[in-house]
Amino acid sequence: MRRYVALLAVLAGCSFGAPASQSTDGSAIDARATTDSEGSPLDGASHPDGASDPAADATVADAFVAVPDAPQCFGSGFGMLCLTNPPSGTRTLTTAVFDTDGPDCTELVTSGGASVCVIAAVDVTVPLGAVFRAIGSRPLAIVASHDLVVTGVVTVSSLHGQIKPGAGSGIGACALGAGPEQDDGGAGGGAGGSFSGVGGSGGDGDKNFSAGLNFDGLGARGAAAADAPTSIRGGCPGTAGGRGYGDATTIGAPGAGGGGMYLVAGNQITLSGGLYAAGRGGDGSAAEAGGSGGGSGGLVGLDAPTITVGATAILDANGGAGGEGATNDSHICAAGSDGSGSSTPALGGRAPSNDGNNDGGNGGVGTAGALRSGGRGFDDDGGAGGGGGSAGVIYAKGAVSGSAALVTPPATVVP
Repeated sequence: MRRYVALLAVLAGCSFGAPASQSTDGSAIDARATTDSEGSPLDGASHPDGASDPAADATVADAFVAVPDAPQCFGSGFGMLCLTNPPSGTRTLTTAVFDTDGPDCTELVTSGGASVCVIAAVDVTVPLGAVFRAIGSRPLAIVASHDLVVTGVVTVSSLHGQIKPGAGSGIGACALGAGPEQDDGGAGGGAGGSFSGVGGSGGDGDKNFSAGLNFDGLGARGAAAADAPTSIRGGCPGTAGGRGYGDATTIGAPGAGGGGMYLVAGNQITLSGGLYAAGRGGDGSAAEAGGSGGGSGGLVGLDAPTITVGATAILDANGGAGGEGATNDSHICAAGSDGSGSSTPALGGRAPSNDGNNDGGNGGVGTAGALRSGGRGFDDDGGAGGGGGSAGVIYAKGAVSGSAALVTPPATVVP
């Protein structure tokens, strides 16, 4: 929709000195002369008899210009979003796998240089029992110009078995530490992804120098924590373990970071359900390769004048655990667990029935609760374990009331 305004009226509403109908000394002046010195109408002026002048009509018609509607902006935190069109209608998000790379976003907007998929309506509801799972390369924003009510689940977690990582995983600056060493007798483990904390370093492999060289296969080192987010983004991936005596296909995949979600309401957010942005666990390896690191947790953001949190609410951005390092055969060792969604960190990959120096080092734990940095992978005579991913970020902008069942890691609340 476009609105049309008279350009002359717009200009008349702007004051850069004395009003047009008054001189600087206060005496009245004509805003526009209508006759020349002989009393004849000027071009573009009305005739004395009231008949319109064609030149005047053309001048007025030319003064009307098309002006696009102003953007509709919502939120006051770092994830403030400006939409081209105002939200309309109501929207209920039921159980679904929603791809932010698909055609069903209400709009695409930019936050921090990255494209964000927006679902917008006047009122948005996620009912009890619904699990709305968002995957894809773009973070997810849910905008309600009035109220947003979540009694079900919204998740952008990155989990084993998903066809894509959680929405927006890997969007944002992610630092990398020193990589793992290759070692035919046991390589170093990969590091966990770093976001609000430091990803766990990988363990050191070949502790018995079985490859005939007098050194370990050193593990990757966890990178520094990222700066506090200033835009909507996701978590950071872990790094792959070092290669043993096999080729690159023997190295397990590192865990993807949790995705990013940002929920905005013009009036109130009411939350009694779950919001999840956990990182995926790193995979185990084979052929003396190091286990890979787990992904960090992602971002859960809430932004509204009033945010009411119920006693059953869960807000989770835990990191995934590291994968198990490999033994000296083609057996693929155990993956680390995905971010736990509880107060207990995800467990690193391990094979309890064959745990010891005949298999690889166990993966480091993920994060939970106040623990923001991932656990270090375990050393081993074979391939070492991968490190656990760090915690993500829970953020709330507005007046928050109530107490949730679980908030992990602790939230950053900005009034």
